Amino acid sequence: MLNQDPENGVATLVLDFPPANAIGPAQIDQLDAALSAAAENRCRALVVLATGRFFCAGADIRIMQGDDSAAQRAEHLAAFAARLQELFARIEDFPAPTIAAIDGIATGGGLELALACDFRIASETAQLGLPETKLGLIPAAGGTQRMVAVVGRANALDLILRGRLIAGAEAWRIGLVHEAVSGSTDARPAAQRAMALAAELAAQPQAALREARRCIALAGDPAGFEAEIAATRSLHTEAETMQRIAAFLARSSKART
Repeated sequence: MLNQDPENGVATLVLDFPPANAIGPAQIDQLDAALSAAAENRCRALVVLATGRFFCAGADIRIMQGDDSAAQRAEHLAAFAARLQELFARIEDFPAPTIAAIDGIATGGGLELALACDFRIASETAQLGLPETKLGLIPAAGGTQRMVAVVGRANALDLILRGRLIAGAEAWRIGLVHEAVSGSTDARPAAQRAMALAAELAAQPQAALREARRCIALAGDPAGFEAEIAATRSLHTEAETMQRIAAFLARSSKART
């Protein structure tokens, strides 16, 4: 379900797939359509949150069931993982900042979805993890790649190979989430904080945020330095940038007199 505040441009994408907000093929289609609608509406920040005690339990276990041969089932599951990768890449490349508000359990594909967001806010008591190895699998919807990028190789090895769940407070300690907030589960403290952060981001110059995110994504690539120069050139032609610089210079001049 997608909602957007017409005043500040903040959109909320609500995961509402009872009982555990698990993702199957139908849910991928719904989320894909919601992302398209949010982009078309030119939202200025997107918050992903959920109903119930699960943020998202990951892939719907029903996709693992069936009477297909082992080879057919393997191909089916690999294709499903590829679809999840495509969906999460859309979140990662979304034209506005994205925030995951984790007030419950985020496991497997649910945590992989959150890893694709720019920001992750969790309640201190939330549970996060990638337990796929305990089933003889791996987090294949971008989990091995994004987890290393977010928390480093050592922590990624610890979380993925052991398949353990950690609370929001520990997730903040290792850098998996940007903030761990206190409060009762019923009060949805992560969602409340995420909405405040979204409003702050929505008030920022969107072209600058877009270029900054693009350059940050190139960190470690020499092309990132060139992208900074190209972004600087482009932003200096933006009307909002010119207005803000003029206002800053006027304030500075006034302060010196």
